[in-house]
Amino acid sequence: MNKRAWRVCAALLLGCLCAPAQAAAPDKAAGTYVPADEDWLPSSLVLLPSGQFEWFIKGSGARTVRGDWTRGRGRIVLRAAAGGEAPAYRQLPYASGRFMAADRYDEAMMTVAVLAAGRMGVAGTEALLEDDQGRQVEAEATRTPGYLIAWQPKAWGAWRKVGLRLAGSGQAWQWFEVDAAGRTERAAGFELSNADAVQPLFRQAELEIQADGGLTMPKPAPEIPVRSVLRYRKLDRPLTAAQLAGHYRMESRTESELALQADGQASWSLLASRAYYLEGRWRVSNGLVTVEAQLPAQAPKYRLMSDAEMNVRQPATARQLIAIVGQPRVGGAAGIEVRFEAAGKTLGQAVSQASGDAILDWDGKADDWTRVALRRQGSADAWTWLEVPAARRADRLLAIAVDDQGLSRPAIPSLIFGLGEDGGLLLREPLNHDLEKYFKTKK
Repeated sequence: MNKRAWRVCAALLLGCLCAPAQAAAPDKAAGTYVPADEDWLPSSLVLLPSGQFEWFIKGSGARTVRGDWTRGRGRIVLRAAAGGEAPAYRQLPYASGRFMAADRYDEAMMTVAVLAAGRMGVAGTEALLEDDQGRQVEAEATRTPGYLIAWQPKAWGAWRKVGLRLAGSGQAWQWFEVDAAGRTERAAGFELSNADAVQPLFRQAELEIQADGGLTMPKPAPEIPVRSVLRYRKLDRPLTAAQLAGHYRMESRTESELALQADGQASWSLLASRAYYLEGRWRVSNGLVTVEAQLPAQAPKYRLMSDAEMNVRQPATARQLIAIVGQPRVGGAAGIEVRFEAAGKTLGQAVSQASGDAILDWDGKADDWTRVALRRQGSADAWTWLEVPAARRADRLLAIAVDDQGLSRPAIPSLIFGLGEDGGLLLREPLNHDLEKYFKTKK
């Protein structure tokens, strides 16, 4: 090879080595997907060009699965990220209303419920029950995800503890004491707060790519109001707050309104009487519009219930003070913070549960109990002070009425809307889960 030819080859080789590598073109399947209009529910799938995905669904609770996605042979394969976290269980009071006994009428049956956010059960936990003598019995999983049952042995004493761990893990048991209400109802409930990491709704899912670019996905385990297959369509362009801000009315009910303000404030009402309403803030994320409730600016009013209005299911023990907060003949009001006072000294505070019960453990002299103060949990409301009548001191129990339960804790904590193919907003109506559509008005 002569010198000139050698120089040409060297230049070509150097150019190949120095030229920047061209990045692979992003997969055309990448993008944001939302359910098709006919089967719409709060769900979305985001396929990132990096090969990561995020899938979200909301039924009786909100769940998210994250991981990697690949494409091949007309399919998208989603693989959940391998979770190395230890399960984080948190005990739920029975009065929270988030779980129920499997069979309230069978006194030999004990129930353990393991839930994610909301009331959505999480499968894959094993439970060991123990009585006050240290005798143990294993619980069996039922067909309902997250629910386990155990039958009391003949020599069984008082149910005292529950041990939990991931099924088949061989991990050490996490032990919890069963509260008095749980022993009475023969049910204990727990929240797996990191369920998305340790027990995702699926480990792998295969989605078929449709001719129009949409995707179909087998429905995961939780009960949701759609068919056995979820159908997704790809959004042509990202949703923006500027595009969506405005006033809307429900297509089938003119008395239902939605307001999405440019400053992030939002309001929604279902009936003209505002029997069901939500006030809060809204945001846009992954093709969905989420409205999250905040405490209304107006605070509820409190008064003592009369003896005729009181409906006491369980008296206080000698080591408790109980303030029952709610509306007579309607139900308990959750989320009310109660401060207990004796002779000018604060004894402690408790927050009312779904039953309306705010319970303080205190074994002092009942006659010394003098006042209670109330305000909404997490609010800056001024405390409302009420004197405890002598008769109520002796019973260690006081019933307090609120004028509006909706002011104590929002009955509807959040709503999720999706953009329909015709530009309207779709909603699974929270009372009966019917699919409703909202259109923007000029108001």
